[in-house]
Amino acid sequence: MRARRLTLSTFIAAITLGLLTLATPAVAAGPAPAAGQPEAYILIDEGLVIFDPALAVVSLRYACYGDPTTMDVTATVGGVQASGSVSIPCQGVLELGTQVQLRVPEKAPQFPPGTYDVAVHASIPGQATLDRVVNVEGPAPSSAVFLDSFVSPTEVAKGRKITITGNVRTGGFEAPTALKLALEFRPDGGAWGKLKTVRSDADGRVETKVRARTSGNFRLRFAGSATLDPATSYPNYVLVRPKPKKYKSCTALNKVYKHGVGRSGATEVGLGVKSWTRITPTYDKNSKLDLDKDGVACEKV
Repeated sequence: MRARRLTLSTFIAAITLGLLTLATPAVAAGPAPAAGQPEAYILIDEGLVIFDPALAVVSLRYACYGDPTTMDVTATVGGVQASGSVSIPCQGVLELGTQVQLRVPEKAPQFPPGTYDVAVHASIPGQATLDRVVNVEGPAPSSAVFLDSFVSPTEVAKGRKITITGNVRTGGFEAPTALKLALEFRPDGGAWGKLKTVRSDADGRVETKVRARTSGNFRLRFAGSATLDPATSYPNYVLVRPKPKKYKSCTALNKVYKHGVGRSGATEVGLGVKSWTRITPTYDKNSKLDLDKDGVACEKV
């Protein structure tokens, strides 16, 4: 007997007549609490963090029973209320963790700057609730400016170019366009001085280049304006080495590099010298002076 191909029409008819059944995959549920087992619960884990005037995130730990469900959370201070929910699995006595984003409705009062108490209410419907007051740091005022900076490379030969990059944001997490910043430099043992003026782009990014003259720190500084507060980035140190030079002898080399010069990553063998200078380009120009070929030339105690 030949088997007949099951067409769409016969498939639908078979379901209608009850000849075929469609099984719905079951979702595994956590076991219900047995006698003596703890009830479902919710705990605040790492507290509440307010990221901006309309957004907060709360970290929670919990245990629940039965099918996957939702956790609903609200945070209230004065006339401000932010809320959110998240889908969660339940695994009985096994404690789980989750984070919930809490958003303030559009055009509603927002989280103010400052430090204050926030009432947090969380619930797993039919199983557990949490009511807790937490002390939080509100969002930075919109006038606040956050400024960071980076340099590359952090070790360079004299005369080579250094790239300074940075980012600027305000307390409202906006990126000010064409914000005038001062690039400042402080040489070792010296004072801060302005090198040039740079401007941030539409995304709040800053990038500029300067030539390395001497070792020291670079930073970006914003002097402030009628609507924005002053700000200064954390300083970034750059070590400036002399230009790679070939020396006639170890006597001449040791006048500049007292304990010798070597390739980065090398290990001096023989004398146990630790304080030799690591400059690969200079070593490469003087590798013939490295008699024991350990990657360090003219090592000297």
